[in-house]
Amino acid sequence: MLITSAAIPVMADEDIKVKLDGNTLSFDVPPQIINDRTMVPLRAIFEALGASVDWNQQTKTVTSVKGDTTIKLTIDSNTMYVNGNAVTLDTPACVVNDRTLVPVRAISEAYNTTVDWDGNNKTVIISSNSQTEPSSQSIETSGYIGSQAFNKLKQHIMNNGTYSADNGYSYTEKLNDKSNMCLTVNSSGQKIDLELITTDFNYTGKTTLSIDYSTFLGTLFRSSDAEFYMTGGFATADRTFKKFAGNAPSSIEKELLANVNDTLGVFDNYLKLTFNGDVSLSDFDIAYIDSTQKTNTNITKPSNSSTTNNNTSDPSSSYEKFKNELIAKGNHSNDSKLYALMADDGQNQFFFSYDIQDEEISILKEDTKNESAVLLTITENENPHVIYRRTFSNGSTEIFSGNYINSKLVQEASSHSVMTASSPLIISIALKLSELQLKKFGIDITMEELGVSTD
Repeated sequence: MLITSAAIPVMADEDIKVKLDGNTLSFDVPPQIINDRTMVPLRAIFEALGASVDWNQQTKTVTSVKGDTTIKLTIDSNTMYVNGNAVTLDTPACVVNDRTLVPVRAISEAYNTTVDWDGNNKTVIISSNSQTEPSSQSIETSGYIGSQAFNKLKQHIMNNGTYSADNGYSYTEKLNDKSNMCLTVNSSGQKIDLELITTDFNYTGKTTLSIDYSTFLGTLFRSSDAEFYMTGGFATADRTFKKFAGNAPSSIEKELLANVNDTLGVFDNYLKLTFNGDVSLSDFDIAYIDSTQKTNTNITKPSNSSTTNNNTSDPSSSYEKFKNELIAKGNHSNDSKLYALMADDGQNQFFFSYDIQDEEISILKEDTKNESAVLLTITENENPHVIYRRTFSNGSTEIFSGNYINSKLVQEASSHSVMTASSPLIISIALKLSELQLKKFGIDITMEELGVSTD
């Protein structure tokens, strides 16, 4: 008996075949005829078409991306969205025998393929545009498939993974308490996915790098009240990531782009460690900015030479300026070693101090509503140090610590320090608010002057 998500006419017919560019596709659940429409398992058809698949269990929604096309459809809904445009379906996606089925014609045509029905042989015939490309363009017809690096990675996944008809060969490796790396070779053996999934208490981040005829990347950031995505590729002169499509506002997009770059670094380091340097992203013509390569671990004073750029702030002199302002305007008692200023805007509490004994300046911003705090400490001729702490409703605590090296935030190598996608943004906002509060005290100094970037 077939169990479906709605009371609709269903006919299972194991004689129905689906062919893509002449190759017969295999499914663990046979195609079904529902309301006179051929329905097939969603993951199998999406991956056969070279598209990514992301399933939201809470909303029963699937998001699929290929190139600059994004498809969204929800179980039992007659509306499918293609790049945000509504498309009416004769038959909605549904669940049959614990498998989500989708209308093969609507999905295939949304990805710009041609679909025909051979009634005599009960066969759905799908023809992709790649078949019409000139055969002389070998990079378009073979790409990275069969390359030495591709074959090494493919064999590694097949040796270490488990096989399923839906996913092909795949295995997952836990990187830390919040992040997992998943590597997959599809059932045809012609597409590899590297996927980094990060799960926190209030959000999930998922970035997938697909390698086949070309390279394609999609990233998804989902929180309790918002969902943002971005897709792109590496067909640029310098082989860095270029956005194709996305729905994030400019402020969030900047964070997503930074996250893409950092994730590419994770992928690259994972490959290099796994294959002893024999396989890396450069084998697939992918470049990124390696933020882990830092030099000059201490702030140095500018030279007194006449060639010194007069527009460059000296963190040392800014430290003296800030210290003197706190001594002049701060509250101080005879039994205290601190000169301090305090403020409260209703949600945030600010504390600025200079410690005479330790010769240390501290900037503390506490968010009493969200139970989080950012503490920046500055000592002359040393890198500014920051700690971000947040306590969640379930009692767990997230702690991040880092240093500003050449004004850029670099995570501290500590077992208790955990950086999430939102940590740098939260820290930057806290320090910008602190900067504004200082101006209210009549202290005109910026974080940049102190060697701290808030971009």
